[in-house]
Amino acid sequence: MPPPQIQLESSIPEIAPRTDGPELLVEHEGRMKRLGSDGREIHDFGQVGPVACPVAYDPVSRKAYRYVCASGFSSMKDFSQIRAFSMQSGEVSVVQELPLNQWVLWFLEWVKSADGKNGQLLGIWATDRPIDGQVCIEHRLFVIDPDDPNPKFRPLCRDAYKPLAFCRRRRTMAFSGAEGAYLVGLRGERIASLGADQLDTAHGGSFDPSGRPQVALGGNGIHLWNFETNSCSRFTRHGRHPVWSSDGQSLWYAGSSAALMRYDFETGRDETVIAIQPDRFPDFWKSRAPAISRCGRFLAAMLSTKRLKGVTQRAGGIETRERIFSADNCLCILDLQRAGFWRIEGSYYSAFRWI
Repeated sequence: MPPPQIQLESSIPEIAPRTDGPELLVEHEGRMKRLGSDGREIHDFGQVGPVACPVAYDPVSRKAYRYVCASGFSSMKDFSQIRAFSMQSGEVSVVQELPLNQWVLWFLEWVKSADGKNGQLLGIWATDRPIDGQVCIEHRLFVIDPDDPNPKFRPLCRDAYKPLAFCRRRRTMAFSGAEGAYLVGLRGERIASLGADQLDTAHGGSFDPSGRPQVALGGNGIHLWNFETNSCSRFTRHGRHPVWSSDGQSLWYAGSSAALMRYDFETGRDETVIAIQPDRFPDFWKSRAPAISRCGRFLAAMLSTKRLKGVTQRAGGIETRERIFSADNCLCILDLQRAGFWRIEGSYYSAFRWI
């Protein structure tokens, strides 16, 4: 086996991949794939479209759900659907057909019922409505029972446009909005607000797993918002997409697209856990939230950085040379119990989740 091409700097050792760990759903080059924890491909569900969308998962039926759209302007098919992907049979089925002016891109969650048998899809349904010659996008909350795919809608406060986190225990959501951050209930009502003077625009969030009334938000650093006292404090200078550890003692987050960070509440310190080196072109927009497995033992983090490949020659009336970049991409899997990690290198994985 050739040596790894991507140079990683890590505070924990690199270990042999686990073959018996939980599985992953990833989107690789526009296709939905089921992978083993060691990166081996178990099943290819096919094309899901060019837009990275959240994936919901029902562990009882072992079905995943995702919004799927046409793969490009050259495609002969033009469609917009919510589809189900069966982990048992490998079959793909249509749950809901959407008109071409409607989509589900930013938020999709599976909410189990109290009896643990049935459940519903919860998400945000966006509709393109031309008004007075302008394009206006209406956002609504919806729920769908896959056995009765007639969506039920709730209005959503207009200035809450970017979902950050969902808390099943509290049945609330955190949003980034036009005037800061909001806590929103399942009826679409605003429960609490955090002004833009405290946090301008948030990128990712995570509710405290202990049930305390606080949510970690990413943006210009990692912030902790207590929505009961409406107080907010920043405890890192940089970072986006925080995810709380299962024990509530620390936060995992993206320092940039090329660095996985960890903040320890007990010591008040943050550290770089794994990073691509050298990272001469830090990128925050391509950073992704790490994902912790349901058992709490494993964590997946996508790292990506740009590398200068070359410079074009002046030609065809072009006055300046253009720099050409290539991407170094690495999906890192951490075994938190053994305090080690392994890698899956390859093309950019736009979305991933444990199943």
